Amino acid sequence: MVILQHCAALTSLGFIESSGALAELHRMGIAPYELKLRQCYWRDQEYDGVAYSETEFNEHRVREAVLHYPTIEELDFDGCCLRSMQCLRNLRNLVFLRIALDGDAEISSVTFNDVLQEIGPQLKHLSFNFDVPMDVSVLLQNCPNLESLRIEGHIFPEFANPAVRLTKLQRLTITFILVNVGRIFSFLSDCNQLTELFLLQAPFFDDQILHQFLKRNSLLNLKVAYLNYCGLTDLGFRELLLNAPQLEKVHIYNSNRNRNIFERVLIETNHKALFNDGLRSEDEFFEKRSFFYACDWD
Repeated sequence: MVILQHCAALTSLGFIESSGALAELHRMGIAPYELKLRQCYWRDQEYDGVAYSETEFNEHRVREAVLHYPTIEELDFDGCCLRSMQCLRNLRNLVFLRIALDGDAEISSVTFNDVLQEIGPQLKHLSFNFDVPMDVSVLLQNCPNLESLRIEGHIFPEFANPAVRLTKLQRLTITFILVNVGRIFSFLSDCNQLTELFLLQAPFFDDQILHQFLKRNSLLNLKVAYLNYCGLTDLGFRELLLNAPQLEKVHIYNSNRNRNIFERVLIETNHKALFNDGLRSEDEFFEKRSFFYACDWD
């Protein structure tokens, strides 16, 4: 709070929780137009890891922050309860949302869908992490203008929508999905502007899933592919290369395949992409952004 009180021109506090400070600043009479804050990091007070007294605990600090400072554009919400989830629909300037839904069993696809029906069309960048069943196909139909998407989850029900068109999507990240990864790729459609594909711990992304994905989507614009712990064989890798002529960097690792097999495919296809040379998981869009904001306050 002290930082914002005396440095009103700041656009970001990095990964310093700020919903409590914003709620307190309103009580002090500081108006929204006096702050230039554009990016925020919030979490509900239950996730602070602090034993608050009854008088110190403010369960509505996120609601107050949204109510009085609704103009933020980028939000990292790490630890979100149901009561706060419902407030996010009022963030009408929001274009970036990274949210972890891994602690409140009351949050469901329906709850998150209600929020995305309101703010989904304006979002350009969305990353969500959850450990409850989520129908991603229903959620994403509300977000037709996404340019960046990261999905991290563990439980996927049957998807209601057979196809979700994301015509503006440029960056796709699927991470730590150890089962049913095929379901994610099965409904993605018209993703023809992809420039970056990051698969982190997706062992079930195999030749068949890639082949089905290519029936509905194009990799003609793909420049970066990071396929770590994937299930592609040399045949699948060949299909990837032949469908991604502009690919500049590729990292691939399959614990059941020797690196030399993939390197030989690269040579046989006469592809010019750099192979397993310096590309890291930290180069992924959301990871780079997190590192940038974290370094601001190191």
